[in-house]
Amino acid sequence: MIVTTSNILLGNTPTVIDGINAVFDTANITDPDFSTLYTSSSNSVLSVSFGATGAINYVAVAGVNIEGAKNFTSNLAVVNGSTVIARNFVSANGCIVATFPSMSFSDLRISLINASADKPPSIRFCAAGNALTIPNGGEQAGYNRQFLNRNRKTISSLNSLAAPTSYLVNTMAPKGTLKVPNVTKGFSENEWQDFLTFSDVNYFFVREQSPAPIIDGAGTQSTNNDSAYLCFEPTGIKTTAHGQTRSLNNLSITFKVFTGL
Repeated sequence: MIVTTSNILLGNTPTVIDGINAVFDTANITDPDFSTLYTSSSNSVLSVSFGATGAINYVAVAGVNIEGAKNFTSNLAVVNGSTVIARNFVSANGCIVATFPSMSFSDLRISLINASADKPPSIRFCAAGNALTIPNGGEQAGYNRQFLNRNRKTISSLNSLAAPTSYLVNTMAPKGTLKVPNVTKGFSENEWQDFLTFSDVNYFFVREQSPAPIIDGAGTQSTNNDSAYLCFEPTGIKTTAHGQTRSLNNLSITFKVFTGL
């Protein structure tokens, strides 16, 4: 499991390479306000450039619509100039987090590709920076896998026969809790503190599992979607001493979740 601990794209307005659409403001791509978006003028691709960057090891997107035929042919590509660094294939419109060995980019380019070409790719938020691997797997038995849930609240009206006459469905922002037991004092006092400082005022992403490997020459992934989600409004931050040794701590943080599903 990883969590993101920085975002170098905040306030950075990209240049659209493929899919230029004058109707939309390119600043929407990095704006944390999800009421804004950028939609490509192409039915198959949206590609943007952020120019040179320092060392980063992740790129994440949220509020996208590139599921296409839902057969793991649509994808997010992270490119350095013309060299593909990472590519994540998807079959749903969830959040996507691409990770790679830490590196600087001469020209960070991000492409959303709808292989079905049936709908212009859109994006509401993009981030890039450094991600932290959570010790001990980052989850316990019973951990709520938010990326597999559908967070809905339903209200129905019934007639005298107790049969439904109307049905209203609202999407909710559920709460998630990340508990990390038995971590070293060093991690608690350094990396975890950097994460808390960042998450206090910024969105962060969680990715529970690495994407399945690419399995054929066409680059088609056929086993699982990205296990990622965007997190915000952290509360319930706790650091407690281990019951048996002073060299370990137990950590936890509660937050609201956006999956895009």
